[in-house]
Amino acid sequence: MTTPTFEGALNSSVLNETIHALTQQILATTDTTRTDRLWPADPIIFQTNPLNIAYGACGTALFLKETLGALPSAVTDWICAQPIDNASYPPGLYSGVAGVAWTFAELGMLDRAWDVFRFIPESPLAFRCSDIFNGAAGWGLAALHLY
Repeated sequence: MTTPTFEGALNSSVLNETIHALTQQILATTDTTRTDRLWPADPIIFQTNPLNIAYGACGTALFLKETLGALPSAVTDWICAQPIDNASYPPGLYSGVAGVAWTFAELGMLDRAWDVFRFIPESPLAFRCSDIFNGAAGWGLAALHLY
C-alpha cells in the first residue's frame, strides 16, 4: 500500500492567509445588538441556544481566541451577558452548559466556568442522554478539563 500524495498541497502561507481572512470576516459580521446570536450561524442555533460550541458563540469565540490571542472585549461582554439556564441549555459539551463552561475556562474565566458548570447536576436533562454532544459524556469531559 502506498502513501497518498496530494498535488498542490496547501503551504503555510496559504493557510495563514485563509485563517486571517476567516478571522476578519468573523469580526466584520459580529453583531452585539442581537441576543439570539452573535455571528451568522447555522439555523439550528434558533432551536438551541446562542452560546453553544456547535452552533453558537462559544465555538467561534474559541477560534478567535486561538487566532487573535484574546477576544475583543465586546465579544467577551456579549458572551458574559447571556442568561444561562437549565431550560435552554442541555448538559452536553457541544450543545450545552458543559461547553459553555469549557469556553469560559479557555478564556481564563475559571470562576465563571465553575459557576456555569454547577448548573448541570440540577438539569432535568442531566442523565437523559449519554453522548458527548448533548449529554453526560460531554459533562464528564468538561469536568475532567476543568479539574
